[in-house]
Amino acid sequence: MSTGVLRLGGFLLAVSVTCSAVMGQDKFSAALETWRNGDPAGALSALSELVDARSNDPRVYFYRGILATQLNRPSEDDFRKGARLEAATGNTRLVNTALEQIQGPLRAQIEHYRLEARADLKADPVGEKLKVVFRDALELRRLGDLQQSLERLNQLTSRGNDPRYFYLQGVVLSELNQPEQARAAFSEGLKRETTTQDVQRVNEMLSGVDGRVRQLVEEQTAIQAGDQMLSRSDMHREIRRRAMLTEDQLLAESNAAAAQAAEVAKSQVDARRQAAVAEIVANRELQAQREQKAAANAAAIAAKDQPTPSEPEVAVVTPEKPAMPEKKASSNPFLGGAVATPSAASGRGSANGVRDSATGSMDLSWLPTGMEVLIYLRPAEMENSPLSKSMPQAQSASQAAVPGLQMLGLESTDVESVAIGVGNVVISLLPLITQATAGAPPDPQQLTAQLMKSDAIAVVRLAKDIDVKALATGAGGTESTAGDKTFYVIQPPEAGQPAIAVHAVDARTVIAGTEASMKTALSEGPGEKVRKNFSFIPGSSQFAVAFSTPLLAGMSGSIPDAPPTAPPQVAAILSAIKGKISGVAVIVDMAADMDLTVSLNLTEPEATTEANKALTEGLGLVQQMAPLLLGSAPQELQSGLQQTVSSLSSSGRDTVLTLRATLSGEMLKTIQQNPQLFAPQLQPGGPGFPGTPGQP
Repeated sequence: MSTGVLRLGGFLLAVSVTCSAVMGQDKFSAALETWRNGDPAGALSALSELVDARSNDPRVYFYRGILATQLNRPSEDDFRKGARLEAATGNTRLVNTALEQIQGPLRAQIEHYRLEARADLKADPVGEKLKVVFRDALELRRLGDLQQSLERLNQLTSRGNDPRYFYLQGVVLSELNQPEQARAAFSEGLKRETTTQDVQRVNEMLSGVDGRVRQLVEEQTAIQAGDQMLSRSDMHREIRRRAMLTEDQLLAESNAAAAQAAEVAKSQVDARRQAAVAEIVANRELQAQREQKAAANAAAIAAKDQPTPSEPEVAVVTPEKPAMPEKKASSNPFLGGAVATPSAASGRGSANGVRDSATGSMDLSWLPTGMEVLIYLRPAEMENSPLSKSMPQAQSASQAAVPGLQMLGLESTDVESVAIGVGNVVISLLPLITQATAGAPPDPQQLTAQLMKSDAIAVVRLAKDIDVKALATGAGGTESTAGDKTFYVIQPPEAGQPAIAVHAVDARTVIAGTEASMKTALSEGPGEKVRKNFSFIPGSSQFAVAFSTPLLAGMSGSIPDAPPTAPPQVAAILSAIKGKISGVAVIVDMAADMDLTVSLNLTEPEATTEANKALTEGLGLVQQMAPLLLGSAPQELQSGLQQTVSSLSSSGRDTVLTLRATLSGEMLKTIQQNPQLFAPQLQPGGPGFPGTPGQP
């Protein structure tokens, strides 16, 4: 009996809560209708009743603040309360829809409080709030309020070190006709612009700045590095060069620079010591000459009275000063030397080893918020690499890597980068994973259907301006909208494939996906450029496929233990990473050779250290046994395979475990031209092939 009463009570409580929410929604809608009918005071009173009833709907507070502003009453507390409720409940889409009609300075004020509330929930609230102030400064400059923008920037430059704060401060000072102060701000920004990511962000911010101000930034801004003044372009060349170096190369260069500096310092000390000795010797010789001259004068006076044989003249020899050692200049501008021009072997991804700053980092804007799979590539850079140009198949692969471009009349060489993000992959594929675990074969149609349920967006950044509307309508696309954004839906040439929706962010940036994922992307906005769960991927990668999700740690807990016959290093690696993998990435970079990188992002730095130690030992054994292991390989491939094995290396830094290998271009071309060398056992007449003499 008591159990039945409890169940009835729980049911009535649920009904009560639901009815309260519905009634709250009705009152909110009624208040807005009152406002639309020209009674803002009545609408404000209705919303105040909801506030007094402790409504948890952030829209109530936002609209009460909007009405208060209209009636010249204080509104900040309502905006702040609404923003905090939105951030706590995650009702961003609901609020976005409600605020679509609110624009101008009032919307900018509301967005400020929304950003502040989100910043409070981030891991680094101080840094996030600086971003909010920076956005305010950008918006104030756009609206023409330069003095208010400068006040915000003065706050930023006193508290933060982001180079963009100082560059924007210089731009505003230039527009206020203060060139000397602007030049000083630009110099401070240049001092803090130390990574390829910094260069990319500053260039993006300065993209709308031209004329006299841009000339002041690029040509008249310089900083002292040793005994030289380096311009922004000089510093960028050095930053890009260092970004292409491996950790070992950076360490070797640092050691070489330190040794060179120590040698120069030692030479200077030796030179000063030798100069001091030479000065003492010279002073003694000069004193000896004076004493000899005085003695000669005394002897001459005495000779008047008593002649004496003349003494032989004493030759005075003044020793030469030892030659000063020539000062050897450093090749590192940060240690006072000239900027060294990198050679072709010093970097990846271009013929001269220097990557263009515009493609030096990954911009993950517009990709799904819950992204678990990332595919990133730079088609033009890959196709223009020496390796790709020497291998037609490699060029074909880079062209095929960007499907759908021909629908828009584009070539892969027109594309600077493509970023494809897929969210909710694990949840979408969970039914198929369960089937596979039970031993059922995968169904391709079911796989495609499940993937279509996930959020997937591709962001294409181009090297030239395009008219998406003209290209899409030319391909038979139809126009559609999401809020105030326009996109086009293009039917695929093959039946059974999903339609593709495309939207032009600007003349050189296009996002594409299914119609549902496009609407989601446009409603959520560009989001953050950098995603923490994919930050373990180098920003300069030409091609990367990565999978990262909090669920991966639990999934990696099912990694089987190494068999008893396995080397101890394998057992140690599996033990270290089991249940501790949060991300995995495969990266390809092409220059004259092909560099392959496999990276694991682990949950604990200690696991990285332990796994890297075992992996380093294992690679050492493999390299020692390489002559024996490769002895049966085809003669034409042995040299290239030996180089590949010799190039194997690993590193462990923070939580990232990395395995690297280099495949020589010559070996890849040999395999391309003679595929039978790579798998002779599968060729007709070869060992193990059916019909081979002596084989069943």
